[in-house]
Amino acid sequence: MPYSIILTAEEQDEAQLLEVKEVLESIPGKYLEYQLKKGSKGPFIPSSKSSGPLSEYEFFSWMRDFRTGFDLGNEQILVFLTSQPIANNHFNGIDFPNKSIFVDLNNWEKLLVGNHPIKYPIAFHVLISLLIVIYFKEEAGAKAALHKEDMGCILDFNRAKTKVDLKLLTARICPTCMDAFLSNLPDINLLAYFRSGLEKIRHDIVEGEYYRKIKPKP
Repeated sequence: MPYSIILTAEEQDEAQLLEVKEVLESIPGKYLEYQLKKGSKGPFIPSSKSSGPLSEYEFFSWMRDFRTGFDLGNEQILVFLTSQPIANNHFNGIDFPNKSIFVDLNNWEKLLVGNHPIKYPIAFHVLISLLIVIYFKEEAGAKAALHKEDMGCILDFNRAKTKVDLKLLTARICPTCMDAFLSNLPDINLLAYFRSGLEKIRHDIVEGEYYRKIKPKP
């Protein structure tokens, strides 16, 4: 049975949600099954009592309410793509007990040359987050595996969004992280699926429309 992934976003972000879903579904294999959840009674995110960004705790608390409202099962992983500002500029977060993930939609264009789509880096981080949730059952194990210093591995922590280029351009799982994934082994074929998916997105970034190609002079 494939893992059931629920994808959602606010109405104003629906176009980007669909583009990211298209990238994720272009990965060969039937290990993950993506579904969309759309609200019918106004905004998903309730109005904040303060004018500032939501804390990560507040956002995940709201996601738990969202899961209850849609009667989502405990086995389904909920992924929310959001343009809601999160405190401390957190651009990716995981609530392990409730299998909830958010990825921020803001400011990815700072990584791009020209007017290119941001669907690739967003899909890349969704896929990494799904890999972490599936292979690490507890937050402590995942945090212990993260690299605090950037080294071009998919588990680089990347304190700033502008630091993710190295991760995007390598799609590398370093030997230490590979051992960590293998020691938490649900399915080695599933791990191969994630590796091939990350590599496909990396290829689309490097060879596709993400970077402007520069032709050398003859």
